[in-house]
Amino acid sequence: AETEKLKISDGEVKKAGLRINPRFVMEATYADKSYYGYIEQLFENGGKRKQRVKIAKIDKDIVNEEYLNKVLKVKYDIINAYITHYCNMLRLNLYEEIYSNTQKVLKIAKQRQKTHDKVAFATVELYETNYYNDYITAKADFQKSFNELNYLTGGKLNIKDLPEKPNQANIYNIVEKYNFDFDKQTDDFVTKKIDSKPEIQAIKKNIDKAVNQEKQAKIQAVPNTLITVGSSISSSDVTRAGVYTAIGIDLPIHNFGQADLKIAKAQKQKYEKDLITQKKLIETFNKYYHYDLKA
Repeated sequence: AETEKLKISDGEVKKAGLRINPRFVMEATYADKSYYGYIEQLFENGGKRKQRVKIAKIDKDIVNEEYLNKVLKVKYDIINAYITHYCNMLRLNLYEEIYSNTQKVLKIAKQRQKTHDKVAFATVELYETNYYNDYITAKADFQKSFNELNYLTGGKLNIKDLPEKPNQANIYNIVEKYNFDFDKQTDDFVTKKIDSKPEIQAIKKNIDKAVNQEKQAKIQAVPNTLITVGSSISSSDVTRAGVYTAIGIDLPIHNFGQADLKIAKAQKQKYEKDLITQKKLIETFNKYYHYDLKA
């Protein structure tokens, strides 16, 4: 669905660059038996079409940045799932070892029970039950985290392939080995400069769009020109034929883009505030994310 959005934005750019179609009109005046046929073409002045194309291209860039942002989210999810699965593997190994050792101690306690050390046997038996429950829980968590990771990576994993220890040096290579077709721009997404991140780029594109919408609103005050070229036939007394041209100009008196200008300015202010907030969030995220990989 995301790639289709990119195709749609391509179409929007092409649509924005198209000129307004001419209009063919036929008129008849029955009183003097006159007939008119003419073609009207509206010419947008002040760079309206150029500005419209520019905004459409910015919209396309925003869609692309949103797509990259979703790609990054997939990477984040895979890394989180991988780390969780690795931790669950360690936890399972630990409780498996503890439960195994507890069973060995239980055998010894059974021997001592024969010498009337029933308290020791009951205590060990209680521990054995508790550790068995911990082992079963850890085993279920390991299976659950495997299913999550397997789902995110397209069902290509084998539960017998145990995860290697993740750290800052190898975690990105671990993700890449699943053969996901990630864009090269996202290879070092955690270590990138903040300004190059897709979520920041998307907001900047929105600011750029708002600036251009301000310009577009201002040029609404530039009147468009309507040029008419046609022919006429009159047959009241003597049949006459003629060709005429006419030029019309819009009068932007009531609507000269004032409302659109106000909206564009408000949107620009909103996105500028969003940019400051998003930068702070990313700085905080980069500071604390993967703190457990530093070891």
